[in-house]
Amino acid sequence: MPKKKDRHVMEALGKTRVVVENGKVVEVGQPQTDYCPIFAKVRNIRQFTPESVKGNIEFRIKDFGMFTGRREIEMEIFVGFGASETFMTALSRGLLESCVTACEGAGTVIASSPTLAQGIGSRISGLVETTPIPELIQRIEEEGVRYLIRGRQPWTRWQGWKRQSGWGTCALAFQWYVHRMSLRCVNLKSSMM
Repeated sequence: MPKKKDRHVMEALGKTRVVVENGKVVEVGQPQTDYCPIFAKVRNIRQFTPESVKGNIEFRIKDFGMFTGRREIEMEIFVGFGASETFMTALSRGLLESCVTACEGAGTVIASSPTLAQGIGSRISGLVETTPIPELIQRIEEEGVRYLIRGRQPWTRWQGWKRQSGWGTCALAFQWYVHRMSLRCVNLKSSMM
């Protein structure tokens, strides 16, 4: 029986659409921007091109196991800012009890571990679609996540947010321009309770 194809789609480096299937980069779009000072400093990428984006994603697959069952899921602080770093700090200091985040190969995760929130979030950007990877999901569940929503649409953040709502303070990251209407609805409902 042939192995089931796993497929992951994300926007990375310059909002470039990247498709990874079975641990290999199979499609790279055109970058929407051409420079980021962070990637210039940390990875010496001076201009985003399809080739530089592909090389960076292949590096993430090789070194961190992204899009595979061997993905690194825990990490300490990588840079001093960003959503995952903010979540890690707030969880460590007791300002949050959990955060809703996405993980390629797993889906939507409600995490209360600071290093898990950082490890999942630090290397991912713009996850659009994913296929569950059972080995990765098992490892994440062993780390004590509160809830995991598996499936091809990983970023069911509002469903994750609703699931955690009885568990105390929680944060979630989202793209403001895409989700501002949903946020307004959540704010209206919250203020009515």
